[in-house]
Amino acid sequence: MNNYVLLAACILFGVLLRRSGRLPANAAASLNGFVVHISLPALTLTYVHGLTLNAKLILPALMAWVMFALGCGFFWLAGRALGFSKATTGGLMLTGGLANTSFIGLPMIETFYGPQYLGLGILIDQLGSYFVLSTLGILVASL
Repeated sequence: MNNYVLLAACILFGVLLRRSGRLPANAAASLNGFVVHISLPALTLTYVHGLTLNAKLILPALMAWVMFALGCGFFWLAGRALGFSKATTGGLMLTGGLANTSFIGLPMIETFYGPQYLGLGILIDQLGSYFVLSTLGILVASL
């Protein structure tokens, strides 16, 4: 419950600071850069070292790959049946087949399951969603 209160307070303070003019226009870009380049690597180093590597971790890491493949197949068929352009079909593949497992997923894992599962969430994010986006996602976007 404390995480919900913290989330609501952060959103409220962000809205108030933005409306008061105390934050510059590029504050979101600066904060996102800090999170991506400082916070996420630190979180990864902290929690991944606590994981015991075994075969059970392969399936969670592969789920993002499976979901992206299923999403691509579904949207390719839907795009052909409905006459979508390649750009629309590719956009649907990227938005429907990938998830925001860092910014949204990790706080949800901590809220619903506790911090002991953050290592698994980071593994899913880094070897799953991020790696799919960085490889197949770029290929789909370029096509």
